[in-house]
Parts: sequence; structure tokens; C-alpha cells
Amino acid sequence: METTAETLIVDADGEGDYLWIQEAVDDAEQGDEIQILSGTYEEDVYIDISLTIEGEEGVLIRGGSYGVKVEGNNCYIGNISVEQSEIGIEIVGRGNSVNNVDVSGCGKGVVFFYGVSNHLQNSTIEKCSTGVLFYDCGENTVKDCSIIDSKQHGIRMLGSNNSTLNANHVVSSGYHPIYLSGTYDVEILENVITDNERGVYIFESFSSSLVNNTLEKGLNIESGIKEGWDSHEMYGNEVGSGKLNYYVDDSAIEIESMSGQMVLVNCTGSSIRYNDFTEVESGVTLAYSSDNSLYGNDLRKNHRGVDIFNSENNTFHHNNFVNNTFQVHSVDESSRYNSWTDGMGNGNHWSDYSGYDDGSGGRTAEDGVGDTEIPHPYDDKGYGYHALDPEPLMEEFLKSNNVIELNNDSNGWNFVSFGIEMEEVELEELLCSIDYEKVMYYSGEDDRWMSYIPSREDHFNDLITLDRSRGFWIRVEEQQELNFTGVIPVRTLVEIEPGWNMVGISTIDDVSGSELPSEVDMVGIYNGSEEYLIEYLDPGEANLERGKGYWIHNSGDESVVWNLH
Repeated sequence: METTAETLIVDADGEGDYLWIQEAVDDAEQGDEIQILSGTYEEDVYIDISLTIEGEEGVLIRGGSYGVKVEGNNCYIGNISVEQSEIGIEIVGRGNSVNNVDVSGCGKGVVFFYGVSNHLQNSTIEKCSTGVLFYDCGENTVKDCSIIDSKQHGIRMLGSNNSTLNANHVVSSGYHPIYLSGTYDVEILENVITDNERGVYIFESFSSSLVNNTLEKGLNIESGIKEGWDSHEMYGNEVGSGKLNYYVDDSAIEIESMSGQMVLVNCTGSSIRYNDFTEVESGVTLAYSSDNSLYGNDLRKNHRGVDIFNSENNTFHHNNFVNNTFQVHSVDESSRYNSWTDGMGNGNHWSDYSGYDDGSGGRTAEDGVGDTEIPHPYDDKGYGYHALDPEPLMEEFLKSNNVIELNNDSNGWNFVSFGIEMEEVELEELLCSIDYEKVMYYSGEDDRWMSYIPSREDHFNDLITLDRSRGFWIRVEEQQELNFTGVIPVRTLVEIEPGWNMVGISTIDDVSGSELPSEVDMVGIYNGSEEYLIEYLDPGEANLERGKGYWIHNSGDESVVWNLH
């Protein structure tokens, strides 16, 4: 015998079949529909069979432990409001759909608890402690919802798998707008996440997909195993004023002059320079990555300036760490196995550095590099905060564009230097914008000439790279300019070997030769007006210009270090 679904009417004013929603549910049969007329219903509603519950405009449920709890399967709940309950709507069953509901002022707005294949859409969850909570469930969907003013998390998933968050707006969470913990195969697609205290948090979770989202504060990943870092798929995400750059199993990446957030997982030999990583969850994250160079970056007002896990032999210098909650975070303390200086006297600028440039510890006073409270910072703060910067910069770094004038007078030779800090690069790349015949450098340490000729086979070229402390000869056939960008170094520690050395001047202003070490007895200055003309002066009579190269003679028997600043 066939049964026909009935429609039961609930009206708080007594004009329907029932005064209370729970009375109608208790009398209903599988597949029935309950229509709720406008009114306020002070009750908990418990459903354990398949029902359709539809409210008209102005239906408000105020429960105690929960507003609506669904343990049945294939229920539909739509067009109701729930407020001031410990849990607004709790879904335990399978195949249930909640549409066009408003939940406000609850401890937890909507809870998916152990259920499978349930759906929440076109709804608003506002002013709850946690907006939407997934707990040990799977294949659930939250779509086209607004989660607003959550005191803690906007959406929190604990041990939940194969679920989708699609086209939601999560705004003004007091903590993380989306929090994943112990999840698998969660899709986060085309959500807009703005005005939250923190960013998206992925903790011990695997195979997440973050695609085409607006993540104003970016994200933070934490996991004790590699799969928790490299199993995710992330692309097309906007972060702050830029984008989320997530690289896995890559090498020789070059990221320059961008904004947003950077995550490197199992990456090597990459250069991250002159970027703006500001007001995100973590400006730069390194996991299982080594031998990368990060310099000239602004890391400001992030929760974590740099986050490092299981990574070593990376080099950080000339970065501005300014007002991050944690300048450096490294839960496994691997930050101690990285370098925080360029090797020639410059570390990073730290807004919380409270030391002095006073010449303590045998250092040079007023050279722009801190001399006390080394390494920086002194205390650990309990978060693996080991910056270990032996040469903290007193002021923020300055980015510079430099131009070297190359003349073809006197057989085309020029004696020059870079004058600024740049990444160590191959000469072929550095000089690719000009036409030149030959570059030469005399190594005082090896007592021999080294050279590079573009047209010569590579194995004959023994001069591959040059740093800012070296002067070099370059020959051109026509007058031209060499343009490049770098950082003005605060100081350069120049190794001057016994005998003759080719030295470059990398300072903001010209330098008096009287500042050279006392072991230097002669300075050779090239005069390009005549071929091979070098004028030798007493150091006190020499003016050394930024971007020029000079012959420096050390009359002693041992090498000395010149603190050029």
C-alpha cells in the first residue's frame, strides 16, 4: 500500500496544526514536510527521520543545547533562523541539506558531526564562537555561505576528509578563518577571506587543494612529516596585495619584486629578492629546503616573518624584519643551521633589535652594524626563535639602481666595481646587456690573473663570478652603460692579501684612502685618458670613488681585513 507524504503546519500563534516544531516532528512520518509559519520558537528541535522542514520569512528558533539537531538521513532544512544556542544546527546523519538559514549568537554555528554527504549552502553564520565545525566526517560541502564575526575560527575541520569549501565569504574571524587539522583531500575553492586576525591554518593535513581563493592574510602550514607540506595543490590564490607562491620540488627559482607570500617545499638553489611580504600569516616559509638565498626583502607586520622547518644552508641578508609578531619561527630550531649574514659584514635589520653600534667586543663603532646583544635576538621566546644574526643592521636597507659608465678611450679598458650588493651571479648573466670583449681580475690570494671572454669556450674561462669587494678590468669597443640593481651595503669586509690586490668600492659615498688599514702603503688609481696609465699615491692622498676599482698594496706579511663602510 502506498503512503502519501503529508504537510504539517506549525504556527506559534495557534493557527496551524501544531504550536511547537518538535510536536510536528514527533508526529511526522518518513518523507513528510513540515511548514513553519513566522514566529519565535523557544525549543530544541531533534530530527531522526527523513523530513523536509521549510520556514517562511521570520521563523526564529531559540534552543538551549542545540537549535536543530539532525540524526536522520536525507533531510532538507531551509529558510529558518537559529540563535542563542550552544549549537545552532547539528548534522549527524547522511545526505542532509541545509539551505538559506541564518545562525547567530551561538557557541558553534553549524556542526557536521560524524555525518557523510551533507550540504550547507546560501546561509549566513554570524557572531558565533566557531562558525562551521566539521568533526570526523566526510564528503560534506559548504557553499555560497557568509561566515561573519566568529570569535575564534570561521570554519574548523577536525579529522574530516573529502569535503569542499566553495565560494564562501569568511570575514572578521578572531583567529583563523579556515582551520584544517588531520584532514585529507579537502578542497578550498574560490572563497573570499578578508578582515580576519590570522590566515588559513593547515595542521597535519594532507592533499588539500587551495585554488583561486582570495586569502587576505595568506596561510600557515605545519606538519611533522613531509607529506603534510608537499601533498597540497595551490594555485591562483591572491594574498594581500599580491599572490601566494607555493613551490614544491623545484630548483633555481627566481622571484623578484613581487608582493604576497612565499612557500618553498623541498626547493634548492633559488633566489628570493626585493619582494614585499607584508601583513600575511607568514611572509616566507621554508620546509625541507636548502641552499636558497633570500635578500633585500621587506617582511613587515606578519604573524611570522620567516617560518623555517627542516631546512638548512639557506642565506638571509639585507632583509627588513619589521614588527612581525614572531620575526623568525622555527619549531624544530632548524633556523640555527642557516646563515643570517652575507659573509662580508651585513646581516638583516630587526625592528626589535635593542643593541648598540658602540664598538663593543673589538668591533668598529658607528659602522652601521650592531655590536651588542649578539646573536640577535638574545632570548628564545619559546617558539624556536633563533635568528642568530651576528651582524644586525642598525637601519633598514636601501635598494639601489647603479650605472657604470664604460668608455672606449685608451684601448677600451675600464677599471670598475659593482659598488652595491647583488646576488652572486655568473658574469655572462650579469653583463648580458652590454657588448664587451674581456673581463680580468687579479687574485692576490692565488697570485694569478683570472679572465672571462664571452666568445671563448666555457672551460677556458676561470673567472665566473665577482663580488662587490673586487675591482675588475673590462674592455669595450664602444662607450656604453652597465645598469644593475642591488642593495647598498652597510659595510663590506674586504680581505687584502700581502702584495697587490684589486679592490672595489661599495659604499654610499666616496671613501678617503686614509681609512685603509695601516699595512696598505700604496694605492694605484687608473687614469683612462691614457693607455695603461696608473697613478700610485700614498693612501692618505687617495680619494676612492664608489663603483671604481683600485690597486691596493699590502706591505705586510699577512692578510688584513678592511672594514669598508
